[in-house]
Amino acid sequence: MNSGERVRLVCIDTPEKGESYSNEATQYTESLVLGKEVELKKDVSDKDIYGRLLRYVYVDGKWVNYYLVMNGYARVYRYPPDTTLCDELEEAEQYAKSKNLGIWEMQKEQKIEDTTEASTSSYVCSYNYYNVEISQRIHKPKKSMKNVVVHLETFID
Repeated sequence: MNSGERVRLVCIDTPEKGESYSNEATQYTESLVLGKEVELKKDVSDKDIYGRLLRYVYVDGKWVNYYLVMNGYARVYRYPPDTTLCDELEEAEQYAKSKNLGIWEMQKEQKIEDTTEASTSSYVCSYNYYNVEISQRIHKPKKSMKNVVVHLETFID
């Protein structure tokens, strides 16, 4: 793995730059990973069509993908074949929805303001293809080829 490779968090979708709640999602993600050692776990695919690594991300034993969804900073997005842990993330998404957290609070407000479009007011990001990017540099490798420890220097260009 070379310096500057990007990582796409598997099974989740976050708001894009310029979309509602994107700044909050970026800040929360940075608070979880920036400047910390993270463990990357591969599902099925190694990279997406943009050359980004497809991984589940862990910091100090915390599953970052899960925390983003559970706290309303991301929604579940299944993109086969990398869906092994998506069911667990869907449970976290149900929790966030039930508590109207993050993007789900925004959806609630949207439905109240425009009840004529209630059936189409669900949250949708404009680019639903592996869109969380992390610029990174290897800090030190771990045992397995599937699991790599990295030190994140910068987040989201």
